Amino acid sequence: MMKNKFFSGLSAKLALATVALAALTFTSCDKEPFNTQIIYNPARVIITPNVQYVDMASGTAKDVTSSATITFSGSTSTGIIEGTTTNPSIAAGSVNITASYNGLTGSTTVATPALQTGVVTITPTIFIIKSDVYVLGAPTKVGDDESVTLELEAETGAYTHDGRYIANPTEYFLPIKIKYPVKNYRVQEGDAEIIDKDNAAEVTAMIQRIVNGLTKDGVTLEEAEFQVSAFAIWTATVTQTYGLYEYPLYRVAEDGTQTLVGKFVMKESVFSEVTPKEEAHPSHAAHYQYGHGRHGDGSNAGGGIINAD
Repeated sequence: MMKNKFFSGLSAKLALATVALAALTFTSCDKEPFNTQIIYNPARVIITPNVQYVDMASGTAKDVTSSATITFSGSTSTGIIEGTTTNPSIAAGSVNITASYNGLTGSTTVATPALQTGVVTITPTIFIIKSDVYVLGAPTKVGDDESVTLELEAETGAYTHDGRYIANPTEYFLPIKIKYPVKNYRVQEGDAEIIDKDNAAEVTAMIQRIVNGLTKDGVTLEEAEFQVSAFAIWTATVTQTYGLYEYPLYRVAEDGTQTLVGKFVMKESVFSEVTPKEEAHPSHAAHYQYGHGRHGDGSNAGGGIINAD
């Protein structure tokens, strides 16, 4: 696994730490009633589909996500699965996604992971294909995934430990918001394989037009909220996972028979996974317990919100 400090020009931000969910009992760190509560950070899965409309007559592809009608079924009807403070974990599941555009539809099914904490953003692609002499087949995953892990950078002026931790040296919970990058990436890997040698120029041109339409390389910022325990230091990592997908191109005969004429591979972003990590504050280790803290009133309520950009 590669580790980088920067991600497409953005400061690094937030993959999946397992936290014990057993019931815990805490005592006060001083003689006064501490009004302690157990707060766990609920797990969350966010599904953000990308819809591609492929017109095989012209060999063009375009992103129609903002214009398409998208529906979810299965483990969620909204595209978001999340736990609660009292039941923070979520079970593994499956979500069916259907997109409609210009009178045509496309669909895909994604598996969602079981999580105890953290945030996973899944970015599946749905293809809506208008067929012609050529038709683009469904992509098939090939090879192993590649992951890149990034570390949190606290904003300038934030109270940090060793430059990467947000510190909470108080007896209050510290609510924080972090912004983390989600890579939107699909780029051709290697050269296309041309199977129909007799029509190589035509097939090559068709594949190149499709690749040009499918290619993307950008970043969006998503926001996640966490509670930092009292007397703790906190950080997070984000792991971006990429996969290789092979796309077949077929020629369609008048009787409907499809003949494979070429194929190409694209490297694509699959999902981003946020992992929080919490440890005892070096100056207050004797008082630290995970999930231990009180809700302050007024200016002492945990020091406010830190946005780590």
